[in-house]
Amino acid sequence: MTLAQPEPAPPPTPPLPDERSVRILAAALALTEEGGFPAVKLRDVAQSSGVALGTLYKRFRSKEELMLAVVNQELNEFQSKVAGTNITGSRSERLLTAFMSMTDFLLERPNLGRALVRSVHTADGELAESLICVNATVADIIGIGLVGAEPRSPTAWELEAVGVLQGYWFSLMVGWAIGVQSRGGIEDNLRKTIHLLDHGLHGLAAMAQAE
Repeated sequence: MTLAQPEPAPPPTPPLPDERSVRILAAALALTEEGGFPAVKLRDVAQSSGVALGTLYKRFRSKEELMLAVVNQELNEFQSKVAGTNITGSRSERLLTAFMSMTDFLLERPNLGRALVRSVHTADGELAESLICVNATVADIIGIGLVGAEPRSPTAWELEAVGVLQGYWFSLMVGWAIGVQSRGGIEDNLRKTIHLLDHGLHGLAAMAQAE
């Protein structure tokens, strides 16, 4: 008997933004960086980007959908930078490095980091596709650390473990956003959890080979 590995469904590919959407995202990002999530008013975004409010609503149905698009855009740019680096060490060390590099990216831009937490926390079912896109971008960033310089793709079990870690990481980011979790606390908790999960992955691999 062999352990069946789950086949993850491919995430949806977001459409490339048109020229007006680019301006809308830039205006929303500027307002977010300046005053955080509460400062982003759709009417102000429309005015700053030079589009009609109705045009904005045709592209983004709510403030949360717009903010998720902004965060995903910035995470994609961060992913491009991470992809050009060589993350070394054991699998646990590489995972921690990837998670903490993303954590530092958001903590250095606290208004953007809190906007991510707020948007995800208040999102409803209508934003499922936007949430999946953000989740996929985060998974891609972590995947870079997962395999390091190894010429391979992550296994299905590794992707399952990354999914668990993503959920835990987000809960730690919620703690940071409300002021009860520090950077050091995030790193310490992630290190312990990654260590436990990595031992579990070794155990699953051994079980699969033994069958």
